[in-house]
Amino acid sequence: MRKNQIKTPKTPNKQSKPRQQATADTTPAVMLTPDEAVAQLRAFQAQIPEITSLTKQERTILRNSARIPDTAIQASISVLDASNDVAHVVAQPADVRQMYEDNGHWGTFENELKAMLQRVADANIVRRQRTRVIAVQAYQIGQQLSKTPGNEVLETHVKEVKRLRAAGRRKKAAPKTPQTPAPSGGTTPSPSSPAGGSSPALVTAVESNT
Repeated sequence: MRKNQIKTPKTPNKQSKPRQQATADTTPAVMLTPDEAVAQLRAFQAQIPEITSLTKQERTILRNSARIPDTAIQASISVLDASNDVAHVVAQPADVRQMYEDNGHWGTFENELKAMLQRVADANIVRRQRTRVIAVQAYQIGQQLSKTPGNEVLETHVKEVKRLRAAGRRKKAAPKTPQTPAPSGGTTPSPSSPAGGSSPALVTAVESNT
């Protein structure tokens, strides 16, 4: 007699689902065109709260308080807590503390924004340099192919590029020489003959003959 074999059910692989779900959730970000990036940046900028510019009096106080340490600034806020009269004239302490705290958070945002601007500027430099490299390669290859049969159409384009490159070199090589202004009035007397009198040698000769 054959023994009945008990088949144990296979447990599904539970680890495959989270991995598949994680793969589905990590969709690549949509790349923006320059116009789309400008539109989104303007929409984002409209959501950032605006701050009123400093007045002339505030700028004067700021210049005079440039060397005050940050610890002293924080301690000075307690003066508003100690006197309602001072708070009434200057500002409420709760508002000042909130402004001080927001300054730290917006400082982080400012650093991120500067880093993003630097990345955009660096990318533009690479684009500009790479475009220049491709243009030089296109001219050099086109210059060679224009001499082969069947590529006569390139000759006109190569000549135009050659003309523009030569014109650019002439503009850079031509320095602007400043023109010396003409002397105003009479001629400048020479050092050997003082103005308004005769030379010493001529005076001596005349005296000896008299």
